[in-house]
Amino acid sequence: MNKANAEHCQTLVDPASPREVSVAVRAAAQEATGTLLVYYAGHGLIDPGTGLLHLAVPESDRDSVFDSAVPYDWIKRSIATSRATRRIVILDCCYSARAFGVQSESVVALAEIDGTYLMAAAAETAVALSPPDEPHTAFTGELLELLRDGVASSNELLDLDAVFDQLLRISGCRRVVTVHDP
Repeated sequence: MNKANAEHCQTLVDPASPREVSVAVRAAAQEATGTLLVYYAGHGLIDPGTGLLHLAVPESDRDSVFDSAVPYDWIKRSIATSRATRRIVILDCCYSARAFGVQSESVVALAEIDGTYLMAAAAETAVALSPPDEPHTAFTGELLELLRDGVASSNELLDLDAVFDQLLRISGCRRVVTVHDP
């Protein structure tokens, strides 16, 4: 990545708190005018009281999800208010399809909601796969390989639908969920 692009990227590794994640996403969403990409690879947790998706930070507690992990709704709210012309969310975590509240039997799921392209690594009741002795989860590993090697396509540019379709072929999924809200 060149220096000009690096100044527009923010990486959080082992954030100290849910608030740190929320502040970083909100700042990125407010700054972005072209493409806003939020990529989360980590543990997805379900709040037993609400059934909603939360994104874990190192200090998250499964017995106290509501106040120790990032509610996906915080992320969604920041993205929804962004001026970015393209908004992309990639969630590589267990239960990630809960981000758009649909039932899916797919290993990976897709939705475009209010102009945001959302890619989820796991169905709302499924765990994401993390092969032992691999540096990445199965989803991230396949995505990185696909972006590095490309996709056989007649299109000049690689679009998100082509990326998702290829991920489906690789993972052997049977069904895709696509939602378009006005």
